[in-house]
Amino acid sequence: MGDVAAAFAQHEITPKIIDNPPQQKLHLVWDGIKVEPGMTMSTRNLKNAPRFTLPGADPESTFSLLMIGECGPNDLLAPTARHCKRNSC
Repeated sequence: MGDVAAAFAQHEITPKIIDNPPQQKLHLVWDGIKVEPGMTMSTRNLKNAPRFTLPGADPESTFSLLMIGECGPNDLLAPTARHCKRNSC
């Protein structure tokens, strides 16, 4: 997943927030918008919970999603954890 690793590095998620990029790409849809690595979303599209799938994952698994944003240039906010069951976030 070179594109994921590159996006995480470009946005300083690795190594500032997590040590290594994910091994798989998460498929995430928010209010009908397919989210891609490095994509910026408007806050008006974030009021509802996202739907996500992780190909090959056990559907009974529990995941932790981190939402990371910027409030200004070079100012990373502390990540917010949200624990979800697959497709029921």
